[in-house]
Amino acid sequence: MAMIEIDLIPVWHAKERELGKRLNVKDVAEGAGVDWKTVANLRDGKTTRFDSGPIARLCQYFGVPEGGTIPFLIVRYNNGEDGQ
Repeated sequence: MAMIEIDLIPVWHAKERELGKRLNVKDVAEGAGVDWKTVANLRDGKTTRFDSGPIARLCQYFGVPEGGTIPFLIVRYNNGEDGQ
């Protein structure tokens, strides 16, 4: 069995460097077209469901290439190994 986690912090910080300013949840939510509660829950690791729509919009916002690996999704297998 696998567990899926989200770690938005690295891409969040990269986006801040790109824009030259600090971002808050509202900035990311508006920029990605995603509800702010969804962004806050994903950022804080408080989500139990991953919908493809918001994930796709966040990928676009954070500049993840289409068809590429999603750097903020982490799969943890029950044996402790990471994979994507």
